[in-house]
Formats: sequence, structure tokens, C-alpha cells
Amino acid sequence: MIKSKLTAYMKTAHGWEKISRWQLLNMPQATYKKFKDKFQPFYLGASEESPRLTFNIAQKTFRFLPGQFEETEKQSAGMTYPEQFLPAEERKKKNEQEFEKIKEIPIYLETGNYSELPKQILKYVDIVKPLSEWYEIGIKPKKEKYGKWKAIKREERYFGFHDADLRMQSHKVSLETGKRVTEKPYCIKALNEQGIPLTDFVAYGEDVWL
Repeated sequence: MIKSKLTAYMKTAHGWEKISRWQLLNMPQATYKKFKDKFQPFYLGASEESPRLTFNIAQKTFRFLPGQFEETEKQSAGMTYPEQFLPAEERKKKNEQEFEKIKEIPIYLETGNYSELPKQILKYVDIVKPLSEWYEIGIKPKKEKYGKWKAIKREERYFGFHDADLRMQSHKVSLETGKRVTEKPYCIKALNEQGIPLTDFVAYGEDVWL
């Protein structure tokens, strides 16, 4: 954390200009939102060779950007910080890098009530897909603070995402073929009545009464 009296520098069309913590704290929120995308990171001196900083208006602190200093036992190479405080271009790049790490995670969409499903959900429910494919079709699963997938709402109904387990044969086959992992007879029947053929399921038995 940098002392509160710190004066940072920002590069403008007219050269280097000073900006104080007091000025940042008293900047209207709407102005600051536009300002930070244009000017962060700041610099400790009037040079691009100076250590770079970000400012957290909520926590009222300046922080060094990571990776600017050599790691030693007594000194950290930098501090991590919430991505919303990154400049827009760096935030986009970081998000893309993070997505690359998780884009192949297999997940599927499930519902507790299989009757009268919205058409936009009907064609995808209970099918295991990599995260990247869900994004391609316009459904973007996101995780909550504690790691669970957020539910999505369509036509006043909620649907939940779940991690697939590729050790399960049904999940593995679904990922490879696009068939549904639905197993309960009454759920298969409900989907079949909405136009889903039995051949669209990984497995179904004689106890599915039609």
C-alpha cells in the first residue's frame, strides 16, 4: 500500500500531469469510471520506466502492478488486485487468458421440471458441452463467489449448470455425441412429448411408457 500523500503521474496528450489521491477520492463516480479506463495505470514518476500503480477508489489505496520487481524473500514482486481495477485493454486480455484455461470444462444444463420447456432451452437441456460451446450458442455460464455455477432464468423459470463427470459413461457419450444424459423415465417421456426423439438420449429402457 502506498502512503496517502502520494502524487502519481498520468500521461495525457499534453504530456505528464500530476494526480493526487485527494483528487481521485473527490472525483464523482461517473467521472472516475471514464477516467480510470483512460489513464490507469498511473506512474510513480513522469516516465513510462517508473513503477506503475492502480488506484482502488472503494478501498482508497494505490497498489503496484504485479511483476515489476524482482522476487526476494523480503520483497514481493507485486500485489494482485481485482480485475475491475485494471485498464480496459488489460482487463480484456486477462479475461481472455482466464477463459483459455477453462474453455474445455464440460458442463450440462439441468432443470427440476421437464414439462413445457422454453424452446431456446429445450434443445440444450441435459447435453454435456465444453464451456466454449455454450458461449458460442449465446448461453454464458458463470460461477458464483463460492465456485457454484450461477442459475440462468428463461421465461420465469430457473435452470442450473452442473460440472459433468467424464468418468460416467453417460456424460462421456453425451459430450462425444450430443445426446442427452436424462435417465429418469418420466423426464424422458416429458421431453419426448415436446418433440425430442428417443434416439436423442444416451440410454432409455422399456420402462419409458409413451
